[in-house]
Amino acid sequence: MNKVEKYLNIFMRISLLIIFIGMIIGNIFSISTEIYKNKFVLSNFNIILIIMYILTILIDIFILKSKISKKKKIILIMLFGTVLRVFWLLNINTPIVSDYLTMYNSAKQLLNGNFYELYGFGYFARFPHLIPSLIYMSFLIKLFPTSHLIVYKFINLIFSIFSMFLIYIISKKILKTEKGQLICLIIASIFPAFIAYISTYCTENLVIWTYLIGILLLFNTIKLDEFKDRKNILKENILLLITGIILGIANLFRAIAIVILIAVCVYIIFFKKNRRIINCLCVVLGYIFITCLVSSILLFTGIIERPLYDAVEPSITSILKGTNIESNGMWNEQDGKYINDNLKNENFENECKEYVVNRIKETPIIKIITLLIKKIGIMWGNGSNGGVYWATLGTNYNLHIIDVFYNIFNIGILTFSIIGLKNNENKLINFMYILIGGYILVFSIIEIQPRYSFIVSYLFIWFSSLGIEKVIEKRRE
Repeated sequence: MNKVEKYLNIFMRISLLIIFIGMIIGNIFSISTEIYKNKFVLSNFNIILIIMYILTILIDIFILKSKISKKKKIILIMLFGTVLRVFWLLNINTPIVSDYLTMYNSAKQLLNGNFYELYGFGYFARFPHLIPSLIYMSFLIKLFPTSHLIVYKFINLIFSIFSMFLIYIISKKILKTEKGQLICLIIASIFPAFIAYISTYCTENLVIWTYLIGILLLFNTIKLDEFKDRKNILKENILLLITGIILGIANLFRAIAIVILIAVCVYIIFFKKNRRIINCLCVVLGYIFITCLVSSILLFTGIIERPLYDAVEPSITSILKGTNIESNGMWNEQDGKYINDNLKNENFENECKEYVVNRIKETPIIKIITLLIKKIGIMWGNGSNGGVYWATLGTNYNLHIIDVFYNIFNIGILTFSIIGLKNNENKLINFMYILIGGYILVFSIIEIQPRYSFIVSYLFIWFSSLGIEKVIEKRRE
């Protein structure tokens, strides 16, 4: 590790230490809020779920210590994780609400040839990153006219299980011991967000596995860095090109995937030794290629009238909402009304930029710092990354006790994540530091809500596994 890598690594670890402590405080505040503001109900579901969690953890520990083969351990851990997911799915009937109701109704209209929400200043013309999800929903409605919602949730379940497995596969590249890798799988199998969100219609369910494949492909190219023969150089660049395509697909569903693209390029520049420029170009070209290809197909078929990367509503509106002190950087009626009233103005983007700049200039620095601290607490201080909220929105379910349970669980995850920040010899960890740092930086500027942290929550599974592995190593010493 050269001096630049060393000092960058130290800077990232110290920064994340401070931020992770802030996240723990956010979780503690969330627990306090749940206790003092909400009424707890010990329903059969709440009791059974908590008991199932405790039993699953105890059984997984027994499996971990048993002398059965590694393959059988993996299967059993994933099996018990699947049982938790199926239990949640069978008992939490999440209705379609909020933006997803708009998507559902528009998906039906799309099948009838009505594209009005995708044209002009329609909802999906304003937020084109939702168009692939809209088409996906239309596809399911067409194939399964009476059972599409059940199929949607079943596919969520499959993706969640697949993501669990991918997290384990990637852990083999960053964790030194077999026990550490299996512990990572255990955490992934019981991780709250990966369970709570499967009953919802949130688009993150559709793409997290693509993020994980992109990371896996990137890690597979790192070992090729030392080779200088044509065969391995070609293999390296092809893998990076595919990585860019995968991230481009992910970005079509969740526009924030560009953060991973930037993180990949930053990692290549600072932590690779050879072919940095061509490697970055391959990733970026793959990303641009798939974005332009899908956009061109949708334009050619007449489904959209503007490219997917050219939203009617400029991205500055997200920063507008993200800098609102009163709403703690979340969606609010004040900024929403301002956008709706002025969106059709020709100079709206410039006017909005000026509005944001003036807002920041007129806000005392102490209030800006307070806002940033609050945003970290809100964004990362929810044990299920907002999953319980979205799973129960529009229902009479009382899962406040589950929220508290998940927050306690998350405090444990963050505590071990802090322990895991101790200097690591594995350079791949630096990519994860860059990635989480990039997301934290972006969300300190733009509009937030706890759900947005779900898209990168898997990083904490690896971070905490590193911490647990270090604790085990120290106990052996």
